[in-house]
Amino acid sequence: MREELYNGINIQKPWPPRMKEKEQALKKNIDRIPETICYLSNPPKVIPIHVGRQLFVDDFLIDTSTLQRKYYYPEPYVGNPILKPQTKIEKNEGCCPVAATFTDGVFYDSKDGLYKMWYQAGWFDGTAYAESLDGQNWYRPDLDVVPGTNMVLPFRKGYKRDGATVWIDHETKDPKSRYKLFVFFRKNEVEEIGELYISSDGIHWNGPTITGPCGDASSFFYNPFRKKWVFSIRKVDVEGDFHYRYRQYYETEDFLKGADWGRNDPVFWYGADDLDKKHAIYDCTTQLYGVDCVAYESILLGAFEIFKGPHNRIAEELGVPKQCDITLGYSRDGFHFCRPDRTAFLKGSEKKGTWDYGYIHASGGLCIVEKDQLRFYYSAWSGESPKYGKHMYAGGATGYVTLRRDGFASVAAEKEGFLKTRVLVFKGEYLWLNTISDLGEVRVEVRTASDEPINGFRKEECEPVITDSTKVMVRWSSGNSLKQLEGKPIRFVFWIRKAEVFSFWVSDDERGKSRGYMGAGSTNCEGIRDI
Repeated sequence: MREELYNGINIQKPWPPRMKEKEQALKKNIDRIPETICYLSNPPKVIPIHVGRQLFVDDFLIDTSTLQRKYYYPEPYVGNPILKPQTKIEKNEGCCPVAATFTDGVFYDSKDGLYKMWYQAGWFDGTAYAESLDGQNWYRPDLDVVPGTNMVLPFRKGYKRDGATVWIDHETKDPKSRYKLFVFFRKNEVEEIGELYISSDGIHWNGPTITGPCGDASSFFYNPFRKKWVFSIRKVDVEGDFHYRYRQYYETEDFLKGADWGRNDPVFWYGADDLDKKHAIYDCTTQLYGVDCVAYESILLGAFEIFKGPHNRIAEELGVPKQCDITLGYSRDGFHFCRPDRTAFLKGSEKKGTWDYGYIHASGGLCIVEKDQLRFYYSAWSGESPKYGKHMYAGGATGYVTLRRDGFASVAAEKEGFLKTRVLVFKGEYLWLNTISDLGEVRVEVRTASDEPINGFRKEECEPVITDSTKVMVRWSSGNSLKQLEGKPIRFVFWIRKAEVFSFWVSDDERGKSRGYMGAGSTNCEGIRDI
């Protein structure tokens, strides 16, 4: 039995796949070979591109090419940190001050026209809420949950929170569950508990519903391509002095009813591999500290948090935050991730006195679409403690970085080159590009599935695209519309001279709406789809 996805990929039921041999080899640290991605080695014969901008982050769309792939990295906001410990709870009596999103979440809620942040206030203390009109200047409202504070969960004796995630559910038909929350607690220092809550406003929460077994840095996300809630479950195995952190995967259609998973229900998902390089100083085998995901345009974007040391005991002795770099992965089936570039997308400065010395965590929701940019909110730790001087978990704060929209990777030519896609099928009539071609040009030719140029859409009939824009329409001198080719198998050939292309898409909208997903929300549209 198979399930065909939005992009033509067929996944085999039962799903997700179980990889027992890979799991055991990784646990024993004897096999850290990067995974082969099945849909890249065996792609669909025809790829539908009806959903979202088509990103060149992997070779899924590419038949042949003479172009080079270039990777890009974000720019930090000059005003970082945007949130730092200020309230009594956040200051943690001077021990380990924290006002950090951890994996809690930052979203843009188009319904209210607000940026909304849920974050850890004080180390192990609680969950708080802040909001903003511009995503830079944040306001802590005085709420009635814990009067005189901005806390959204009341304190419970004996409960210490660790990881947490919030999600705005735009597709629910139940307004009482528009917001969803997972929190991990240590109860009386010995019992580990995962709890789920739902809310109509993100402030007053109903629950808890107890989850199945999970670890302290577990999280969850929504996969709208398959209508599944996915729990990214943290596991740690100990063999002698070797601690191995890795991730398990569990999916369910019902957020609350599916929470009672058994110990054997989650499947092995990912661990660090040989391409996740060691730290230059700490002699630690790299480990997978966390995986957080969101649907962005036509892919599932993944933030892989790679632990590089030092081990907890040494970090505690030195009083320095652990180093956890964030690298990116891209999935087209929701489970297998292509991770072509292991250069850190986010990393600590490792400089004393800086707010972002280390212990980097991507925020739940990962990114917000802000006009022509993506904003990635994250938390970092300075290691500075007013009471102790230094501490591995002191000085947690929140900042953000920006990246060009779709700007993870491009296909580029310093001189001249071309890229021919696999056989595609589309809906719409307007072809759009995200390109930097102001010093050169891009032309597009449309061919049949058998590779014959189509009259009216030949290379020489294409008006050269000469611009630097995240959204520009491609036109042909014939004046022909792509509408006549809608639903027919075709190929695009991109001819590039001194230029680069990040993405392309076909739309039935003259404004270039992509029908894709907008991460944790967008100031450009309502909801989480560009429609």
